[in-house]
Amino acid sequence: MTQPLLSVADLTVHYAGRSGGRDQALVAVDGASFDLAPGEIIGLVGESGAGKSTVAYALMRLIDPPGRIVKGSAMFEGRDLLALNEAEMRRVRGNRICMVFQDPMATLNPLMRIGDHIAEGLMVHRGHGRNVARQRAIAALTEVGIPAAERRARDYPHEMSGGMQQRAVIAAALAMEPALLIADEPTTALDATIQSQIIDLLIDLTRRHGTSLLLVTHNIALIAEIADQVAVMYGGTMVEIGPKAQVLDAPRHPYTAALVDSIPRLDEPDRPLNPIPGMMPGLAHLPEGCPFHPRCTRARLPDCLARPPLVEVAPRHRVACHFALKPPA
Repeated sequence: MTQPLLSVADLTVHYAGRSGGRDQALVAVDGASFDLAPGEIIGLVGESGAGKSTVAYALMRLIDPPGRIVKGSAMFEGRDLLALNEAEMRRVRGNRICMVFQDPMATLNPLMRIGDHIAEGLMVHRGHGRNVARQRAIAALTEVGIPAAERRARDYPHEMSGGMQQRAVIAAALAMEPALLIADEPTTALDATIQSQIIDLLIDLTRRHGTSLLLVTHNIALIAEIADQVAVMYGGTMVEIGPKAQVLDAPRHPYTAALVDSIPRLDEPDRPLNPIPGMMPGLAHLPEGCPFHPRCTRARLPDCLARPPLVEVAPRHRVACHFALKPPA
């Protein structure tokens, strides 16, 4: 098996909070573990509040107080990202690991031209002179499909559409030729046509450059389209992880099965929608044991009041459930 590019083990993130009038550590991510091979795409999926974005921000070491990384490791190119000091992490962040954030307007400095955004990273991390960095920035904009790239490089963010802004953010990341790209809900604010273009762009560029991709999304249909691996999160925990075909075609965790069943089917227009009853619990109200058991049709008490371990049910396929679904015959 190929040596993982990124190996995350027992990643745990807490936030300081209050519940019932007393201080309490709110568990945002509880023991997340996964491996990502070079050139592989892993989709991190789950409802809002599952802890997906927190995993991404923790890997980038962007968890600010009152949040803190409590324990765990994230081995990347032979070094533990969680053990690096800030100076060492700055040499990795935006260089070997780049991130595409959910809202490009919140990412881009409104006072900087688009070309300068891209050139800045090349000058800081690659030591390029201004002219060389600018030419590389124009080439990156061209590569992501922005027409008249030399002219558009002189634009400010507000002079571009939302889709163009997101392409520019992707160009800034891929111009660095990172080993790992983290994309946090990169298409949420875009219309359906632009979403499809951005996803096709990410697939094409990551495959062409051999870049690994960690894609954070609530859209399981999107994950089904592009991922090699799928990691399903609920209530801050990873409840199922494995190859896409196994996780989505033969889910073993009731939550994964419910997510798949909730997707509208174009080939069955008369099929009723199947939403999951209830809501994701807040961090201050996570249930004891399996966090999904209050919404789970297979839950049995008191068994589900104990935290289920993440166990291997097939090669590279792990599930955290006391009453996992049986594989299809």
